[in-house]
Amino acid sequence: MPKLTDAELQKLQQNIRVGKCPNCGFDGDKTLSPMDGAILSLKEQGYFDMEGMHTVNIVMTICPNCGFVSFFSKGVVLKK
Repeated sequence: MPKLTDAELQKLQQNIRVGKCPNCGFDGDKTLSPMDGAILSLKEQGYFDMEGMHTVNIVMTICPNCGFVSFFSKGVVLKK
């Protein structure tokens, strides 16, 4: 996964608000992953097919207490 630039990280930190962790209740700052990623969707049958593959570019925040991961659409969050 490509590393986010400093400008992207700064913009993400301004635009992403994560409240209380839904898993453990931690209410402090979440860790913003310095890597971006993609969620892949496979065909209904569950096999990998390049023609049927769809992706969503994402950024992640991670709860430092329990490791719960939140996903945000990179394109939407960086557009703000």
